[in-house]
Formats: sequence, structure tokens, C-alpha cells
Amino acid sequence: MGTNFYSLELKAIDNLTLEHIDCLCPILGAWQGGLIVEHDGKSRAVGASEINHNLFPTEAVLIKGNPLKVITKRIKMNGRSLRWLIE
Repeated sequence: MGTNFYSLELKAIDNLTLEHIDCLCPILGAWQGGLIVEHDGKSRAVGASEINHNLFPTEAVLIKGNPLKVITKRIKMNGRSLRWLIE
């Protein structure tokens, strides 16, 4: 929750494979004292805990992005499913 999009310029080590990750990852949210980022189309947890996080950061820079835009629209859902809304 906030007023802007954020990204993380990240150098990290995958806790499972020991792969070195170097990316500019969009931040999706917070999780267990760390962050959830998108990396290669997947959600990954970044933080110090090997139990709660997939990626251990060795270097990280938080980058403030564009302002968020909230758009609301009223839709009559009588007789329609949520699948219709997604389509």
C-alpha cells in the first residue's frame, strides 16, 4: 500500500539453488519482514530469513517509480460470474 510503484535493483543468491540473481524487479508487496518481487514472471520472496524467503539479498536499492492510479468502475454482476469479469 502506498502512493507509488516501487522496484528493487537487486543482487541476491537463491537459497535453494545458490544461483546468483541480478535484476531490476518490480515490488509486489511485503512478506515476513522482507519483500515479494517479480523475477522471470514468478513471485519471489526477498529477505534475510532462509525459512521465509527464496532470495537472500547481497545488494539492494529501492527505486521509487510512477504514482499509482486507482480506477473504480461500477458493474452490475446480476447473473454473471467472476470469470466474466476477468474476461
